Amino acid sequence: MNHQAINRPSSSHFNDGRQNARISASIAPNQIITIHYKSGKYVADGTWSDTAVSKQCGSAVLLRRMAEVGQVGFIDQPVPKQNSTPIVPMYAVTSSKDVAIVLRVEELQKWLNTFPGIFVKVDGVPGGRTSEAYRRVTGSYLPGDPRAR
Repeated sequence: MNHQAINRPSSSHFNDGRQNARISASIAPNQIITIHYKSGKYVADGTWSDTAVSKQCGSAVLLRRMAEVGQVGFIDQPVPKQNSTPIVPMYAVTSSKDVAIVLRVEELQKWLNTFPGIFVKVDGVPGGRTSEAYRRVTGSYLPGDPRAR
């Protein structure tokens, strides 16, 4: 894996019910920042506080990203069926108005998610991430993807 230095510090403010909450983050290219946690942690042995805020990062997001880049695997991840391939849709950055095409794209995304290290949002949009996942599995981008040559 090619590690890239995190060298673009930034910070942002948001209000999630706490007064002037602040997040400071170093943002690398293609980095995904999520805000799932608000508060709650053990402040002493057996003592839980709903209002205490942990300064540690969440492990779920880290594990997901590590799986996406092939650093870890999960033994309960589904195994793809032998010789199973959905009909391949054309690359697009927006969802089709044709329900049949959206369903076909969703089936492709579900199929891609059966492969180790592939995590694609099942949203019916055959965009860049779906095409990249398809390339990782098949060796080719989706038809119409500008990265295909």
